[in-house]
Amino acid sequence: MNRTPFTKYILVMLILALTMAIFANEKSTEEKVTQFLDQHVHSLLDKHHVSGTVIALVNRDTVVLKGYGKLGFDIDKPMSPLQTPVFVASLSKLFTATGIMQLYEQGKLSLYMDTNMYLRDFQIEYPFSEPITIHHLLTHTAGFDDRFLGMGAKIQDHILPLGVYLSKRLPPIVFPPGTTISYSNHGFALLGYIMEEVSGKKFNDYMKENLFTPLEMINSRFDGTYPENLKLPQPYLEYLGRSEVITMDFAQTSPASSLCTTAEDFSHYLIAMLNNGLYKNRPILRPETVTLMFTPRYKLHPLLPGYACCWEERFINGKKVLQHSGLTWGFSSHTLIIPDEQFGLFISINKGTHTFINELIPMLIENFTLPVKNVENARKHPSLVDESFYTPITGFYRHNRYCRNDYFKLATFLPGLTHEYYVYGNAVERTLTLKYLAFQSREWKVEEMGDMLWSRKNKYGEMATSPRISFIKSYQKKPYQLVMGNDVYEPIYFWETKLFQYIVFFSCITVYLVNVWTVIYRFFLLCITHLLGKRKNKFKINYLQLLTFTFLLYILCFGGYLFIFLKPQTLGYGTPLGLFFILIIPFILASLTILATIRFIITLKTLDVKKIIDLMSLLSCYGLLFLAHYWNILDFHFTGWDTLYFNW
Repeated sequence: MNRTPFTKYILVMLILALTMAIFANEKSTEEKVTQFLDQHVHSLLDKHHVSGTVIALVNRDTVVLKGYGKLGFDIDKPMSPLQTPVFVASLSKLFTATGIMQLYEQGKLSLYMDTNMYLRDFQIEYPFSEPITIHHLLTHTAGFDDRFLGMGAKIQDHILPLGVYLSKRLPPIVFPPGTTISYSNHGFALLGYIMEEVSGKKFNDYMKENLFTPLEMINSRFDGTYPENLKLPQPYLEYLGRSEVITMDFAQTSPASSLCTTAEDFSHYLIAMLNNGLYKNRPILRPETVTLMFTPRYKLHPLLPGYACCWEERFINGKKVLQHSGLTWGFSSHTLIIPDEQFGLFISINKGTHTFINELIPMLIENFTLPVKNVENARKHPSLVDESFYTPITGFYRHNRYCRNDYFKLATFLPGLTHEYYVYGNAVERTLTLKYLAFQSREWKVEEMGDMLWSRKNKYGEMATSPRISFIKSYQKKPYQLVMGNDVYEPIYFWETKLFQYIVFFSCITVYLVNVWTVIYRFFLLCITHLLGKRKNKFKINYLQLLTFTFLLYILCFGGYLFIFLKPQTLGYGTPLGLFFILIIPFILASLTILATIRFIITLKTLDVKKIIDLMSLLSCYGLLFLAHYWNILDFHFTGWDTLYFNW
C-alpha cells in the first residue's frame, strides 16, 4: 500500500495548523491588549476625572488603536483614535528632532558646530566661552533660562514669524553649555528656525513634505489648528480644585509644542521609528541615523538615565525605556518606545494633568513587554566618597527649570510648581535624607552605593533603578548640584526657599492683620464711649499702620487679580494692561517705606512698646519688598516692557 499521499496530507495539515496557530497568537496579542484596556481604562478615567483618552500601542507587527470615554463630560460623542484630534504639546519636539536628523544625514548641518553659523537675522549672545551646538539643543543642555511670559498667542494672527519671535524673546543662557540638563522649549524652537534657515522652507511646509506625507499622517499639522472635518475634544484644566473648560490658544514656539495629530497618525511615526526609519517601505531616516537618535548622547552619570536625540531615558518598573511627555492647556500626552522589543505606546487625554497616564503606563509595561532584565552594572570596584563630602552637599536644592529673569519667578513661591528639596548628608551612616519641601512634606533615605551614586536597595539587595541620586559640579552659590535621574536641582540659599518665603510672607500678613484688628478695636471702643456719652478722644491712625493697610490692600488686589480675574493662560500672552499697572505699585510702596523709615528714625527718642510695634510694622513692609525684589517684581519695568499685552 502506497502511504506517500497520506503522509503528504498529514504534513500539509500540520503546516496549516501551525500557520493557524501563529496567526491565532498574533491575533491574541491584539485581543489581550484590547481586553486589558477595556477592563482598566474606564475605571481609571473615572478615578482621575478624565473625560476621554485615545491610545495607540505598537507591539512588533500588532497595532492596537483604541478610544475611551467622550469628547467632553457634556458631549455625548466618543473619543476615536482615528477621528479625534489631540494637541500633544512637547511630543512635537520628537518630530523637530527627526527633521534635524534628516538634514544632518544629508550633510546640511553639523551636530557640533556653533549654531550662530546657521543664524542670519540674529545671533545668540554667549555669556560663557562655550558656544551652543545642535547637540546641546537636542539634549536640553544649551543652558537656557526658562520663559513663559509672551510665548503664546490668543489668536493665530498674533503668532510672530519664528525668527522674529526668537530674536525678541529667546531667554538668556544661565548655565555653561554642556554642563547640565535644563529642559527648554525655546531651545527646540531654535532648532525649528535652524531647519528653516538650512532647508530654505518654512517649518510647517518642511514637516508636511518630509514627515507627514511619507508617514501618511493626513490629520496632523503644526500650525496650532486641527482639521475642520474632525471634532476637537473639550479641553479641561484642573484649576483651584475644579475642572474648567479651556479655550485652546497658539504657541509662539511651534516646533516645540504645536503639533496636533491623532492616535492613528502618531502610530505611523512609532512604526517608522521601530522599523529602522521605514514606514511602508518609505524611509524617513536611515537605520544608522535612527540608532544615533536612540543612543544616549548626554548622561549626568554613567549609571543614570540620560538624553538621546530628544528621547529621554527613564526606568519604568525597572525597565529602561525611551520616552517623552507633553502637557499643554487642556491636553496631556505621553509616548514611549522600547526599540529592542519593537514596542511603542502613545496615550493622550483631554485634561492638563499626567495622573491618569502615570498610572496606566506601568500597568501596560508590566503586562505587554518582556520581563525586566538585570540592569547593567558597570561598577567593578566602586569607590566611596570622602566623609567630608557629606558636609558641602547638605543644603537646599531647587529644580533648575524656572524663570529667573522676569516676574514669573513668583512661581517659586507657589506650592507644586517648582520642586525643592532639603538634603541632609550623614557621613557616619553614608546616607542622604531627602525632604520634599511642600505643605505635604515627605522624606526618604538613600544609601551610598559607590562611584558618586546613592540609591535604595531592592528586595534582592541590589541597587534599585529609581530613585538614583548623584551630584555634579555647580557653577553658582555652592559647589554641587543635586541629580535625580536626569532631573537637576541647583543649590539655593535658605532665604530663597519656599519655606523662608512662606515665613516672611505670613509673618508680614500677621503684622498687617494685627494692625487692622488694633485699629478696628480702637474704633469700636471709641464708638462705645460715644454711645455712653463719655468724653470722646480723637480717632487717629498711625502712619505706619496706614502703610501696612496699603500693603495688605495691595496683596489682596494682586492675589485677587491673579487667581480670580486672570485666566491661567493669559500670562502666556504677556503682561495684561491691568496687571502692568498693579506691578507699578511696589515702586510706590518702596518709596513710601523709605519715607516712613526716615520719619521713624527722626522721631525715635525712646524705644517704648509703641515704637517696637512701629518697628515691627516697618520690618513687615521691608519683608514684602524683599519678596517683591526676589520675584523680580521691583525691576519688572526695567526688563519687561516687551511683555506688555493689550487684551482687546
